[in-house]
Amino acid sequence: AMAYGTFCPGPAHILKPQHPKYSKNTYDQFKNAFPPEYMNIPVMGAWVPVEYRPDDIVVMRRNPYYWKVDEKGNQLPYLNELQYKLSTWADRDVQAVAGSGDFSNL
Repeated sequence: AMAYGTFCPGPAHILKPQHPKYSKNTYDQFKNAFPPEYMNIPVMGAWVPVEYRPDDIVVMRRNPYYWKVDEKGNQLPYLNELQYKLSTWADRDVQAVAGSGDFSNL
């Protein structure tokens, strides 16, 4: 499944039927069983993917069930939505020179 730097368990009822131990899939088939446009996976993280357009954008919305809070008890994350523009190295350079990019990570 997806891991973001630390261990993050995935939903067994979705992942298990695709896993080679429980199906005829190979590990490559399991790895590719959930393409980026597949949005209907429960998440435990702060953000829920809600839109994916190839070569364009990924939209993530705040998970209303996220369990972390700040020191005052306010639910995290603070932002309601993140948009990641899918780009290339060349376009990243153009956006940096134009000043229209606020963060780059390829």
